[in-house]
Amino acid sequence: MGVTWCSYCYSEKEGELFFELSVKSRGSKDIIDKGLSPITNPEPEAESPLKMAAEDKIDMVTVLGEKLKFNPNYERFVYGERREDQAYTGQLNKDNEMEGYGILGTNTTLYKGEFKHSLYNGRGILKTFDNTKQEYEGHFKKGQYHNYGILRCGNYKYQGNWDRDTKDGEGEETFEDGTYYKGTYKKDKRSGYGILRQPKQGLEYEGEFKNNEFDGKGTLKTLEETYQGEFLCGKKHGNGVLKTYKNQTIKGKWVNDYLHGLASITSKKGKIKQVEYIKGLKKSHKY
Repeated sequence: MGVTWCSYCYSEKEGELFFELSVKSRGSKDIIDKGLSPITNPEPEAESPLKMAAEDKIDMVTVLGEKLKFNPNYERFVYGERREDQAYTGQLNKDNEMEGYGILGTNTTLYKGEFKHSLYNGRGILKTFDNTKQEYEGHFKKGQYHNYGILRCGNYKYQGNWDRDTKDGEGEETFEDGTYYKGTYKKDKRSGYGILRQPKQGLEYEGEFKNNEFDGKGTLKTLEETYQGEFLCGKKHGNGVLKTYKNQTIKGKWVNDYLHGLASITSKKGKIKQVEYIKGLKKSHKY
C-alpha cells in the first residue's frame, strides 16, 4: 500500500469540522487530491479520511497532531457499538480489542488514554468536535466519566467526582455568566451542602441543597436583604431571621416565601414590636 497521510483541522466557517486530505502513492506524480471536505456531508471526490481508512484506502491519519494507524484486523467498538469511521493506534488484547494504552480518533472525537474491552477505562483525555466542542480529562469506567475528572466547554468548567457520566459527590462548577457553585452533587443535581454565587443577580447562598434548590438550613444574601433560616424547594419555609438593607430585623416563621404567624420586628434604633402576618400580609401589631 502507498504512503498516505492527511491532517485534521477546524474551520470557523459555519462552525463545521473539516479534514484536509492529501494522498500520495508510490510511483504517483505527486499529490492526487487536496482540499477541504465537511465531515458531515463529504463531497464524493473527497471522502472522510476515517471512512477511507475503514475501506482500506489509507493506513494512517493524523488527528490534532496525533498519528493514528488504521488496523483493519481488529474489532472496532466505541461504547459497545461497532464503528467503521475510526482510526486507532495502541495496545490490543488477545481478542483484538482495544486494551491498555491507546489513541482513538473518530469523525467527532479524539481519545487518548486507557482502554478495556474497547471502551474508555482508566485515565484519559476525551475531546469532542461536534456542536459541544468539549474536553474531559480524568477517569473513565466502561466508556463513561467516573470518579474524578475535569470537564470544559467554552467558559464552562466542572471539576469533581462523577458516577457513570453524572456529577455525583464533591465538585466545583463555573458557568459562562460567572455563576459559581462549590459543594456536593447527587445524580447531576446540587444536593447536600454547598455555596452558590450569582454575581450578575447579586445573589449568594450558603447552606443545604436538594435537587438544585435551596432546601434545609442556609443563608441567602441578595442586594436587598439577608435571610438566615430554613428553606423548602427553593423558598423560605420554616423559622428564620431576615435583615433588610434598612437594618430592620424580622424574626419569625415563613411559609412558601411568605411571613406567616407572629413575628418580632426590630428597627434600626432597636425598637421592637410584634406583628402578626397571614401569608405575608400584616394582620395586627402591638408594641
